[in-house]
Amino acid sequence: PGPAAPVAPAPAADAPATVAATVAAPPPPPAAAAKAPAGPPAKAKAAAAAALPASPGAEGRSAKALRAGLAERVSDLERQSMLGKWGATIRSRVARARQYPAAERAAGVTGTVVVTMRIATSGRLVSAAVARSSGSAALDAAALAAVRQAAIPAAPKGLGQGTFAFNLPVAFVR
Repeated sequence: PGPAAPVAPAPAADAPATVAATVAAPPPPPAAAAKAPAGPPAKAKAAAAAALPASPGAEGRSAKALRAGLAERVSDLERQSMLGKWGATIRSRVARARQYPAAERAAGVTGTVVVTMRIATSGRLVSAAVARSSGSAALDAAALAAVRQAAIPAAPKGLGQGTFAFNLPVAFVR
């Protein structure tokens, strides 16, 4: 399966962890922006902003405002990419820490637990809870134990400070 599904950054460490939906990827840049000439990133961004088609209400906006909007969109894409890579690393670390309960394995019990966890940018686990049970209390407990035991890395520097919530599926299959 793919990387952990990142969700919107949480505003504070003590806010409830009620996250159900994943963040959708930002819309792709306009086709004209994709044809920006190669060169230094600043020149490419400026060329892309200059090539943006007029949008409703854009008549009064300056080229500088349009460039700033494009830079913000690029920044959002970079941020989303960093968040996705960090989530994939977290998923890998949790998978390494996962231990299939022997009694469940012997009985042929399988399932997937979805764990919602909040992680500080330092890598500290703020909270973890079962968002969707596997139907087996032993598998649910093993998934939470794996999350708590995993060596979670610090977030990439570009994500800033705060806490982030992830919905992480933890599968137990024979």
